[in-house]
Amino acid sequence: MSFDSLETVLKRLISLHRNLLDLVREERLFLLSANISELKEITLSKELLLSEISKIEKTRILVVDELIEELKISHQESNPITLLQLSEHLNEAQSKTIRTLHTTLKLLIEQIRETGKQNMEFIQKSLGVFDEIKRDIDRLTSKHRGDLYGKTGSLQKSTGQNGKLFSRQG
Repeated sequence: MSFDSLETVLKRLISLHRNLLDLVREERLFLLSANISELKEITLSKELLLSEISKIEKTRILVVDELIEELKISHQESNPITLLQLSEHLNEAQSKTIRTLHTTLKLLIEQIRETGKQNMEFIQKSLGVFDEIKRDIDRLTSKHRGDLYGKTGSLQKSTGQNGKLFSRQG
């Protein structure tokens, strides 16, 4: 019974992580288009999804603990058993199922991390550009506006060739 529960929980986690990966990829598109309202919705959806993942993960831990007791697997409390270690104590079909689900979940989490990292790098670069623009605008609109180009020039008397770029003397 506990194996079936674990399989169900892992499949649910995989489904939730696939949804999270889709959201993180969608977030990237909205970042590129600077669609703030959609970004807010995506952020809220991600928070709700992460909350659900956290709940299901707690359930997974409980189911694994039940299965460990059921199979009478000895382990230290300070060193929890991994899914791959647990799979070694199951029959061949169950072991293959757990290893496949574990690998799928691990790959999804890696993709989510990588896409999230790329999104964060894009956000950091964008913030840098916005900071630069803000500094430029502040300089242009500051009360010391006349000092922007400096006051190093001076007026000189005309040399008699007003308005002429070239002299005919040669």
